[in-house]
Amino acid sequence: MTAIAHQHPGTTGFTDEFHRVRDFLVRINHAIPTTPGFLWGRWEWMFSLPYLDASALHRIRIWEHNGRVVAVVTYETELGSAYLLTDPEHADLLPDMLQYALEHLTRGGEVRVLVGETDHNLQRIAAAHGLTATAEAEANAVLDLAGDLSYRLPAGYRIAASRTNATCSASTDSCTAASITLDSREPTPRRSRNA
Repeated sequence: MTAIAHQHPGTTGFTDEFHRVRDFLVRINHAIPTTPGFLWGRWEWMFSLPYLDASALHRIRIWEHNGRVVAVVTYETELGSAYLLTDPEHADLLPDMLQYALEHLTRGGEVRVLVGETDHNLQRIAAAHGLTATAEAEANAVLDLAGDLSYRLPAGYRIAASRTNATCSASTDSCTAASITLDSREPTPRRSRNA
C-alpha cells in the first residue's frame, strides 16, 4: 500500500487538519488502544496548551492512503520528543517515520523517541537505527492498585461485563486495555426475612 506524506500546515487551533488527525487517533484506538501513550485526548490537549511550540507545527508529518490519515509523526509541546502513531495496517511506514523523526524533530541535535515496551516491531526498527532503550519511561494515567479496591456500586447499577485482556507491565505496575461496563437497571427489591 502506497501512502503519501505531507507536512502539517502549521496552523494552530481546531482546524480541518487537526480534526483529520484526531479522527485517525479515535479510529485506530477505538477497539483496543494501538497508541496508548498518545490517544486523541493528548492531541487535543497539545493544541490547547499555551506553551505549545506552534512555530514547529509544520514539522509534524502526516501519511495518507486513499485520502485517509494512516500515520503521524508528532511532538507534544516542543521539539526533542517524537511520537510515531500508525494504523497497524500501515506498520511498514515505521522505518520512514522513525527516520523522519530523527531528522526533523530534534532539539539541540537530540530527539527522544517514545517506544512502547510491548511494541517489539518498533523496538527492532529503533535498534536497527542505532537507538538504545533507556531506563526512562513515560506513564499516563497510572493508578496505584496496591490499596483496597473493594467498593459498593450505587443503587440501580450492576457489573454487566468485564473484559480483562489487559496488557500489564511488572516493571511499571501498569495495565492497559482493561474495561468494566456498568449497567443501570431497576434495583431488585429485597425480600424480608420474615416473609
